[in-house]
Amino acid sequence: MKVYKNFGEIVEMLDAENLLSNAALVSRCGLKDEKIITDINSHKNEKINYLSTILTRRD
Repeated sequence: MKVYKNFGEIVEMLDAENLLSNAALVSRCGLKDEKIITDINSHKNEKINYLSTILTRRD
């Protein structure tokens, strides 16, 4: 799922479900400028790339 349009809302939902510590955002996967962000909450107000997705898991 691409999350770029609703990134802030998704971060808030993950926080409400206590899933932020188990989540990572991957942007531009496989490309030269790939980013992996594990502290998603500190980036929630940033504009993210169209080619971004969040992976998470429940404990």
